Parts: sequence; structure tokens; C-alpha cells
Amino acid sequence: MRVEVSLPGFSAAHFLLGHEKCDHVHGHNWLVGAAVEGRPNERGMVVDFEELESILSEACKDLDHRVLLPGKNREILLEIREKSCSLKFGERIYTFPAQDVVVLPVENVTAEELARLLLEKVLQRLRSLPNITEVEVWVEESPGKRAIASTSLPER
Repeated sequence: MRVEVSLPGFSAAHFLLGHEKCDHVHGHNWLVGAAVEGRPNERGMVVDFEELESILSEACKDLDHRVLLPGKNREILLEIREKSCSLKFGERIYTFPAQDVVVLPVENVTAEELARLLLEKVLQRLRSLPNITEVEVWVEESPGKRAIASTSLPER
């Protein structure tokens, strides 16, 4: 049995190093979703829709209305101070208020990496449910452009 939810997700800015069109700062209204497969529990549900929506929403909350920066990219010089975050790559220098920035443990802030990171957060909450066998999270940056991360869980 498969259960799916989708949410408006979050609005955030990012850039893609090495991508001709998208290497400048730009933003998206990211849509997100999750699918859970497993056996229905004693209440006849794989997982409660509201619980899954809450878990997914919580996973996204720190990303909303932020500038998402890659923290593992060696081409970027990143300097984080108490009130500001500056980065330099190539000839470009950007400075943002520190509270507007989220530094992610990725080399490039792609839809694929965002899907993987959100999957990890969702799994932290769902892994303990014994009836769940697969979890999938997707991130859509614009209509029809979606990255999906998924994992199987061992039968318990």
C-alpha cells in the first residue's frame, strides 16, 4: 500500500556552480512531497496523512525564505560571522545577513541534494514505524522538474 502527500514546501534562493544559466543567485517556490509504502497498521493506515504532512513540513521549515548555500564546495570561500555570511567564487562576492542563510552539507544546492537531505530528515521520524517498507521524498523546483530520493527499509 502506498500513501502520498504533497505540500507547497518552501521558497528559497540558491545558485548552481558550473551551470551556465543557473550559476547566478535565483529562487524557486519549491514544492515537496513524500510517499510511504508499507502494510496498513491495526487502524488500517500505512501512516496518518496529517502526521506525514507534519513531518514533511517540519523538515522544510528551516529552508523557507532563506538563501541556501553549499557548505562542501571547495570552489567557494565561505566566511560566516555573527551578523553576516560572505562567499566568494570566481569574480563574484556575495554578502547576506547571517539569519537569512542556511549552509547545507552539499557541494551544490541542487533539487537532487535537497530531496536527499529532506529524505534523511523524514526518515528520522518514520524509521521507527515497523510497518513502513519504503520512503520517497521529492522536490520540484518548477512544474515538471522534480528530483526524487528514496530508500527501502528492512522488514521488521
